[in-house]
Amino acid sequence: MALVRRAEPEVAAPPLERDTGPGRAIVLGAAGALIAAVAAVIVAGVGFANPSTGPIDTVIVPWAPPPAQVAVARLHSCQMWGRTAAVIDGASNAVSRAPADWKNPATQEALANEARVILVESAYMRRELPGATPIVIRAAIDNYVAANFDQENATVHRQGTARDAAIDRVNAAEDQVNAACR
Repeated sequence: MALVRRAEPEVAAPPLERDTGPGRAIVLGAAGALIAAVAAVIVAGVGFANPSTGPIDTVIVPWAPPPAQVAVARLHSCQMWGRTAAVIDGASNAVSRAPADWKNPATQEALANEARVILVESAYMRRELPGATPIVIRAAIDNYVAANFDQENATVHRQGTARDAAIDRVNAAEDQVNAACR
């Protein structure tokens, strides 16, 4: 007997499922947001490239301390100046009395002491100078300190001519402070 195969009933294939990605509305919304962002970047770039040409009013109100405060600051500054300048002058005079030889131990000690005194006294002056100190006195003291630092720089590098020039500037600044404090 021959086996006969019976045909099986055909089963319908399930329908193909569609990809369940974002809907059309979401895609269009995202594209719209992207276009808006690009437009915002372009507008901002144009704004930065072409600054406003309108007038800008800036009002500067200078601050001036009361005259009584300036008088007290002037008195304090000049008294402090007298004390610190006397200490620095004493150290500098010790250098002028030392032998004129960079290698002499007495000269080296006098120069080292002068450097210490200038650094300490200059820091003290800058720290303690009142804010209301008149500009004439403040500027002259700043010139004095700067010239002293230049003098010490020339000393460290053993540049006698530059040291002498800085000493001349120190003396000129000292005269300015003394004149302003009279």
